[in-house]
Parts: sequence; structure tokens; C-alpha cells
Amino acid sequence: MMIESTLSTKFIPGTNLQGDMVSADWRFLLPGLSVERMLCIDVPSAANVAVLSATAGEVVVVCTDSARLSEFKSKCEEKGGCSFKFEHVATYADLPFAAESFTFIRIAKTKTIKLFLQKKALQKQLASLLRPNGVLNFELRGRPMQAAGRSLIKRLTAAGLKKQQQFWLTPFSGEMRTAVPLEAEDIAEFFFENVLYGQSWRKRTMSRAGSFLSRCGLLNRVMPRRTVFLQKSNIASQKNRLPKFLCNLAGKANIDLADYRFGLSTRGKYNANKPIYYLFPQNSNRPDAVIKMTRAPEFNYRLENEYRALAAIREGNFVYRESYPEPLFFDTHNGLAVLSQKAVHGAPFRARTQASKDCPLAHAAVDWLVQLGSKSVNSNLVDGPAVAENLGKLFKRFTEIYSLSTEERGFLQTQLDVLQNSDGAFPLVFQHGDPGTWNILVSEDNSVIFIDWEAGEPRGIPLWDMFYFMRTFASWVLRQQGSSDPLQNFATNFLQPSPFVDWLAQIIQTYCCNINLDGKLVAPLFYTCWMHRSLKESARLTNDTLTDGHYFNLLKLCISNAESVGLQTIFSAAQVASQHVSIEKRMKPQIC
Repeated sequence: MMIESTLSTKFIPGTNLQGDMVSADWRFLLPGLSVERMLCIDVPSAANVAVLSATAGEVVVVCTDSARLSEFKSKCEEKGGCSFKFEHVATYADLPFAAESFTFIRIAKTKTIKLFLQKKALQKQLASLLRPNGVLNFELRGRPMQAAGRSLIKRLTAAGLKKQQQFWLTPFSGEMRTAVPLEAEDIAEFFFENVLYGQSWRKRTMSRAGSFLSRCGLLNRVMPRRTVFLQKSNIASQKNRLPKFLCNLAGKANIDLADYRFGLSTRGKYNANKPIYYLFPQNSNRPDAVIKMTRAPEFNYRLENEYRALAAIREGNFVYRESYPEPLFFDTHNGLAVLSQKAVHGAPFRARTQASKDCPLAHAAVDWLVQLGSKSVNSNLVDGPAVAENLGKLFKRFTEIYSLSTEERGFLQTQLDVLQNSDGAFPLVFQHGDPGTWNILVSEDNSVIFIDWEAGEPRGIPLWDMFYFMRTFASWVLRQQGSSDPLQNFATNFLQPSPFVDWLAQIIQTYCCNINLDGKLVAPLFYTCWMHRSLKESARLTNDTLTDGHYFNLLKLCISNAESVGLQTIFSAAQVASQHVSIEKRMKPQIC
């Protein structure tokens, strides 16, 4: 079989839009993501409805404002929040619940927390409502509340909520996107330099300031937002420990994570974006491992595929071990996939590249992709007609989603016919699947590291990775020169004579020679690469915005310029007899 993950994907427009599971990410700090019965004191955000429904068997929302409670109830009914119950009370001092009724209590609003800060009777009531090992969570915002919150925490601890975790959060309002334990300045510094390092000048400046404050031990004094978790227990526990469910999953794989500290990133706006735990040994300021989770079960297959891909590339030994994350374990919790990997360390490629065709790091990335293809090539599985048949399935789905002219449809069918009529075996290669510049790190010794293998294909299509990397890198080069139009950047780099055309032509000669790929198949692989990218992009588009898709328009641009000097130079290069260029000696490029 070939491109198994790709062929099993349904490619449905709109399935990876901003989602209803990208909220209430404090849940990833709980001991477990399955809560039997939850009490929400005050009305939560309507955006949390789907998350709360998936997390708790029953959610009881209690509020003193009947109008707001009624409004929230209506929104729950619209979204299908069938696990919700609603209680209007005159005062929080007399909640109509028996002792030990809940496994989790969350105070949803800052103004409500102020009431609990002031009244000891309310504090005792909170402790009594929790079952053994139940958890209470609330946020403290601003210096005055944090000072008062310390007294509240002491009183709740005395009432039996002895297990404690506190984190500072970013951003300073809205849904949390980063959680770092209080007083873990080394973890904070790592996050500011590696996780929170933004692309804009403003965000980079804030990250540098945060890194400086972390080194000086002043961060906790200035961070205005923090969250508190207190667990009902007679035994106090050490702070900054991984959630229990992660330790249990690791234990099943004979991995002990009990002594690891962690920080959590839940960045992203799509349901497909993954929360990531960074795991730090006790005496290290660099993580040893990371754990990725899905937010929604429909994306579990991505992490499962990444685990399989990483295990396969490790077994095949196609590239040097330090150039990709090593898998540790894969499992599920509460219906969500969990993948653990050894941490890799490096600066973002975009932060290190010289942003020119002659950049040594870009050449190292190209050499790595050539080596991956050359070392993993398998010519005993399929022939040209079989490839044409499978890519024809993608073409059929493509034409169901996108509107093509008769000429464009005929052009793509012609490319498939070239594959159908080709003779001999067709070489399949190990395919990363998403080798954009954002998925490459640069190590301290200037070696490249490829991350994010969710789209990995052990029996993939040759040259697709190379075409994609070259597009993203060449576009980045022109972006650094002030050109922000990606289609125009592509035209400048590849449709007309340019240094990138000459470079890509040389790469293709070497690549084809190394894997014994018939040069006349390069053009069909080029066009089907962008067809495949269009299919993947459709999940982030709606039916109304499909015609705005970047890769759809890039494909149309290439078809209408099929006779351009740039493309003809690239395609003809593959058919010119070229001297065999061995890359065996460049298994781990060293950049001066």
C-alpha cells in the first residue's frame, strides 16, 4: 500500500475551522480529564459548553443572577449540552447540595471569587462539597486579589484541600494558552525563549522581557494572572507534578514520570491544534520529553500516525537519530490520543536562516530530504499504473470539492495518464508530509531537526516533500525582502528564470538519480503535489471560501503557466543525463 494515511483521509471542507474545543484548557491541568460530577459556581463562558459536556458526566451550574443563568441555559440547549443542570440561588452562602456531591468545582468569574475571599463560611462549604480527591479550581487576577488569595489558599488547605498546584497564565485575559508553575523560573525562561517567542516585533520584545524577569527571579511579582488547583486530601504533595493521568499512561509503558516538572502550552485556534506538555527533570532547565494530546477524538489518527511514522523512521535508520524526535509511548485518555516523544532542542529555522538561496541551513535541509528519500526508497511495491490509480482517488475527491474548468480538469487527467502509461517499478520513499520551514529546528551544532510528523508516510510519494519545502523557503526569502503576496512570490521564484529554478533543477537531477525515478514523471508529481495540498487545505476553508484557497490558486497558476521558462527548466532537468551525486558522506551536514 502507498500513502495510506493520505488515502484514508476524507478531506471535508470546514472540519478544521476555529473549533468549539479550543477553550477551557485549564482541564489539561486536572488529575484526569474525565470528571464524574462538576459544580460550576457562576455562569461560565458559552464557548466552554462543548468542552464541559465532553469532560464531565454532569455539570451543575449555579448562579445568583437568574437572567444570566437563563441565557446560558438557552445557549446550552442550542449547542446540545444535555449533561447540564441549572440552579438559581439567592446567595452562594446556602448552596442546595449535600456534602461530598462533586468531584470538581470551578469558580467561573473573578467577581464571584471575591465573595469567597471575604467569607469563611463559603470557604468551608466549598471543602465540604468536594468528594475525597476532588479538585477545586479558580483564577486570581491582579496584585490585590493574589495577595488576598494567599490567605484563601491557607484556609482551604486547613479545611482539607492540601494538594496544591499554582500556575501563572498567558495571555492576561481570555482563554489560557500557557501555564507555567509558580516559582519555576527556569521553566518560565525556557517558555519565553522557545514557546512564547512570537513572530511580531511586539511579541518578541515581550518574550525577551519575560525571559529577563525569569532569570532575575522577578516574574511571579509581575505576572497578573494565575490559576489555583486544590485537591481534597489529608496528605500534602509536592508542587509542580504532572497530572496523574499522564503518569499512569507512562507507567503502562514502563516509564516513570513521577519526579518530572512541567509547563503546558495550549496555543492555537483550531480543534486540530494540540496541547503540549514540556517535561523537565528536577535539576535541568531543558525538557527531556514532550507529551502531545488531541483536543477532539476526530484528530486522534494524527498522533497515532505520528507515533507509527517516528517508530518506522527509527527502525529504518534512514537519517541520523538526532534529526527527529524519538517516540516514547502512545495511548489514549478519555477518548483523546496521547503521544510522548523525547524532546529535541534547537532554534526555529526561520530565526537562523540567512534567507537566501545560498543559506547553508537551507542546503542542509535539502540534503536531509534527499537522504531520507535515497535511504528509504522501495521500488518493489508499486508501478506507475498503481500510483495513477491511487492518485486518481485523490483527483476524484479534488474535483468533488473544487470547481475546475474543462481545460484544467483535462490537464490534470493528462498528468495521471503519464503515470498510467509509465513502464517499470515506481519508487516509493519515506515522506515527512509537512516539511515547511516552521517544522524545522536548527541545533546548537547547526544540524537540522524535522519535527511534527503527523502527516508522515512510510510509503510516500517522491519529491512531494522537496517541492513543499522549496516553496515555503523560497517564499520566506522574498517575505524577508518585503514581498507578502505568496502567489506572486511563487511566480517570481519558480515560473521565471531565478536562482531557485536552477537550484531545484539541480536537486531534482540528484534526487531522481539516487532513487532511479524516471524524469518524465517529475511533472505529474509536481502538479499532484499541489492538488494534494489543496485537499489538505480544504479542511481550513468553507464551501464559500474554497476559491480563495492558496494551494488551489497555486495549482491553477501552475497549470496556466505550464509552458513557462521556469517550469520547463525544472522538468527538463530531470530528463537530462546527470552525473550520479552521492550524498552518503553528508549524512549529518556540518555548517560553518
